[in-house]
Amino acid sequence: MNIFQLLTPAIYWLVIVMWAYILFFCLGRLRLKYVKSRLVSTLFVILAIDALRTLFENLYLGAWYTPIGGLLPTGINDFLVRPEIVIIPKSLNVMAAALVITILLRRWLPYEEQERIEQEKYVRELRENIEYRKKAQEVLRRGRDELEVRVKERTEELTISNEKLQAENTERKKAEEALRRAAQEWRTTFDSITDLVSIHDKDFKIVRANKSFADAFNMKPKEIIGKNCYDLMHGTKEPPSFCPHKQALETGKPHCTEVFEPHLGIYIQISVSPIFDENGRTIATAHIVRDITEREKAEEEKMTLEAQLRHTQKMQAVGILAGGIAHDFNNILTAMIGCADLALQDTPEGTAAQKNLQQVLMAGSRAKELIRQILTFSRKTEQEQEPMEIAPIVKETLKMLRASIPTTIEIKQSIEADSSVIMANPTEVQQVLVNLCTNAAHAMGEKGGVLEVSLMNVDIESVIITDFGILQEGSYLKLSVKDTGCGMDGEVMGRIFEPFFTTKDVGKGTGMGLPMVHGIVESYGGLITVDSEPGKGTTFNVFFPRIYGVDIPETKSLEVVCGRGELILLVDDEKPIVDMITQMLQRLGYVVVGETSSVDALETFRTQADKFDLVIADYAMPNITGKQLAKELMSIRPDIPIILCTGFNDDIDAEGAKSTGIKEFIMKPIDRKNIAVIIRNILDKKEIRV
Repeated sequence: MNIFQLLTPAIYWLVIVMWAYILFFCLGRLRLKYVKSRLVSTLFVILAIDALRTLFENLYLGAWYTPIGGLLPTGINDFLVRPEIVIIPKSLNVMAAALVITILLRRWLPYEEQERIEQEKYVRELRENIEYRKKAQEVLRRGRDELEVRVKERTEELTISNEKLQAENTERKKAEEALRRAAQEWRTTFDSITDLVSIHDKDFKIVRANKSFADAFNMKPKEIIGKNCYDLMHGTKEPPSFCPHKQALETGKPHCTEVFEPHLGIYIQISVSPIFDENGRTIATAHIVRDITEREKAEEEKMTLEAQLRHTQKMQAVGILAGGIAHDFNNILTAMIGCADLALQDTPEGTAAQKNLQQVLMAGSRAKELIRQILTFSRKTEQEQEPMEIAPIVKETLKMLRASIPTTIEIKQSIEADSSVIMANPTEVQQVLVNLCTNAAHAMGEKGGVLEVSLMNVDIESVIITDFGILQEGSYLKLSVKDTGCGMDGEVMGRIFEPFFTTKDVGKGTGMGLPMVHGIVESYGGLITVDSEPGKGTTFNVFFPRIYGVDIPETKSLEVVCGRGELILLVDDEKPIVDMITQMLQRLGYVVVGETSSVDALETFRTQADKFDLVIADYAMPNITGKQLAKELMSIRPDIPIILCTGFNDDIDAEGAKSTGIKEFIMKPIDRKNIAVIIRNILDKKEIRV
């Protein structure tokens, strides 16, 4: 017997047990779930046994089988009865059969109990399942309620969020529209600025420019972009030294400068402000360029007017000084000249005394002329003006000057306006020319040179404004005096019309010549200008307003007319003047009653008003002034002719005196021939030109 034969029964029974267990287990599961009657269960068992028997008989193993419920085998397969295996202990087969039967019984016999247990288990599981389902349904219900609440809350949140989103969307659209409008307004405003506005980067490149900037260079704004600012603005290849853009980049502060730009031909103001990034670094600058040419012109005009105002104030100051001394000085000159004239009449001709008295009269005349010049340039007195042709006076004056000007100086004249007429005083016009030519001769000195005098008609089409006055549009007679002398610098030219200012040595000039010329020309409504450079000579241009359609009157010479014994009341608070004029009038054939007190003179006139033919009174007297005295006298006798005399007074002039009934107004010092003609004219009621 080999090992296979020994193990064959064991393997056989192991297979049987496994097969039986699997079969009955499956049948049992089917029974529990699908089989509902014992009969059907029995049929399933029979079928299983039959299948087992079939398998048993065909196995190549030795085995036996027993009926259901039996303990002993009732059959044996062919392999088991083979001779070669009869030696297998029967006890082993019996034990195996018993084991199989036991297993089958343990599995099958407690069917009813097992079914009950399974049913209870099924019922218990079913109840647990139902309870679980109830709990699950409750959980689902609570979950559904919570979900509904959360859905509702979420829906409300979504609704609110949607409303907010819509509001934000609306606000965003409004903001975008506002931003678009702001950008449009900014562009419109940027381009509507008349100043030249641009933005420059750190490399001096223009990154943006407004329309005015582009128009200034006849370009489009896009064509400006990328160009160098200094090349475009200043026409240079590098930034100028005053470049405010460079300074703003270096300092981070605004800068402003004003320059005259030859490249553009205008005065400009450049204002530069730095542009910063979010870190505070300067990344660009904003430029504003403004044309200030008109402002500069206005500033120049303002400075000119201020200079004129200062000059006028100086003239007024000197006028106040002149007015303060003119009255007293003219009273002194009246006595001095009058007494010298009387003494000269009593002195034999050819004597030394006659010559000395003549020198005294000449000195008195120069002093008289000096006071008149002071009053003239300060416009404290007005000389009588008349229509006149200036050309003959210019020619005559140049002939006279030829004798006094050194021969080293050549005089050239160009008279192109022989018949032009102006309103002026002949003596003053001559003084203007003499002063200008004398100053020119002094400027050329011993070296000599050329003195050119020209006279021509000019038409001024626009207003001329200078430091010395304003000339309106119109027709003028232009008198020019040009020399080749040393010339003047700007500082000297600014002061030449100031009274007492002179560049001459002490004793060679009083500083009154040019101020007197300025006063005369200004009184005519004209203008005097000067053009000079050091070493290049000087040119004075005098503009006299021309007049048309006016006849030039003929001049008459004065003749001394004697009186016929008329009685004259003479009133002056200066006794020397009363004595001198009394002698003068007595020699002219008049009877004179002299008074040094206006109060006494009024009382004298009251006592014998009808006897007096004429009254001569000083204007400035204590107690009763000459004007008040004249009023009192005319109240006593309205037809009494009165002559007022004055050294100087701002309160009254010839026209003002005549408007009050006074017949004549005479300035001191009194000239014998002049007063003789005036007295005779008044007494004879004749008009004569003096």
